[in-house]
Amino acid sequence: MDENDLDGFETRLQDVEAMSPEAQDAARQAEEAEAARGTVKEQAEAWAVIPQMIGGFVLMIAPELAPCYTDAKCLQWGERMVPVALKRGWDKGPDSLPEIALIASSLGFAVPTYLVVRNKLAAAKAAKAAAQPAQAAQPEGGAS
Repeated sequence: MDENDLDGFETRLQDVEAMSPEAQDAARQAEEAEAARGTVKEQAEAWAVIPQMIGGFVLMIAPELAPCYTDAKCLQWGERMVPVALKRGWDKGPDSLPEIALIASSLGFAVPTYLVVRNKLAAAKAAKAAAQPAQAAQPEGGAS
């Protein structure tokens, strides 16, 4: 047997081993896991949407917090979230947690409504307080 025969035999042996059901299953599972995860950057960008949404609502109330909710800081948070998500099996990013989308869309209605109602109640209270001293200054019998 010469060296070329041994090289050919080794190549054929590797081909046979690669065709085994166990090897094919392992390769398929690895490909599926990688495809499901996407790249770390893509995942971080997907997770960064959460603090961006929260920031959008917070900034309605406290615009001075804008430096805390920059795209760069939200992306940094997303990068820190990726390992946690992978550990917990949330491979599909925030899409695997539809509750977050529901909360965010609900806050989109609730926060502006709360702010408007709070301001209107404060204005009504101020108007009532301003009217009370004017009523106290008039005599009870009315004008003579």
